[in-house]
Amino acid sequence: MPELNKIIDADFKKKLGDRWEIFQVLHKLILSLNKKVNFRIFPIYITYHLKDKNIALIYYKGKFVNDGGLDIGLNLKGNPTSNKFIKAEYMHYPGITHSTKIKKLRDIDLNLIKVIKSIILTQKET
Repeated sequence: MPELNKIIDADFKKKLGDRWEIFQVLHKLILSLNKKVNFRIFPIYITYHLKDKNIALIYYKGKFVNDGGLDIGLNLKGNPTSNKFIKAEYMHYPGITHSTKIKKLRDIDLNLIKVIKSIILTQKET
């Protein structure tokens, strides 16, 4: 896995501002789930894929994060064990079923990590 700082330029870090540290933790966590997870950076969000399946989405800019933090969407089969998640229909992104807002680094707790790790367990590599 390439080092994050070599992929993400200074302009991107500037866009994230105080959310950079939260993003780094989430990004590394999602990429650590499977060595075949890839990502693409878009102007307001980043998508994560396992082969051709969308497994996660992080909004870092735009109407979903106007109040600060990051908005993460996950491709979950069934309902998550954490009550922090809501249905993600508002994201209108294929495969993304649930989402949660993360405003502080401490919001990334063991329950959230467990739910994020479950996305890989429910995906089949084809």
